Amino acid sequence: MKKSLITLLFAVLCAPVLALAQSTLNTYQSVEIDAGARKVWDIVKNWDNLHGWHPVFGNTELTGGTNNTVGATRRLTVKDGPQFDEELLAADDKAMSVTYRIIGENPLPITDYRSTLRVIELAPNRSAITWQGAYASKPGQKDDENMKFIGSVYRAGLDNAKKMAEGK
Repeated sequence: MKKSLITLLFAVLCAPVLALAQSTLNTYQSVEIDAGARKVWDIVKNWDNLHGWHPVFGNTELTGGTNNTVGATRRLTVKDGPQFDEELLAADDKAMSVTYRIIGENPLPITDYRSTLRVIELAPNRSAITWQGAYASKPGQKDDENMKFIGSVYRAGLDNAKKMAEGK
């Protein structure tokens, strides 16, 4: 009886903590492109030029390190004004991929964001870009809305990179 009471008390005390635990959300988007992988990679690879191909961003400023080198940091400015910082965690020109994370405070409804952008050769003049991210919702934010939001940001960038690579 005493053991059951202790177990019940422990469960009651831990319930609020478990309720606050954030689940990891994952978003994945991809696009196939009628252009060679190297041509596509040349459009998206520069760490300091996200705004050059992604229509959501108004500016990309290198704030630390060397462009396209692990440890480099950048400040992104969304076209409507908010800014946040990211750190380059992995960069592989040969494999045509970058992995990065958001650092510091950010105006987004998410936290613990980490993402990988990759260009894949499908055929000599056919490629794909994949973009995947893992993150958690900030307290009070809705997971389904955040997944839709991140998915739409990825989709806008991928669709524009496709348009640029295909010359449309």
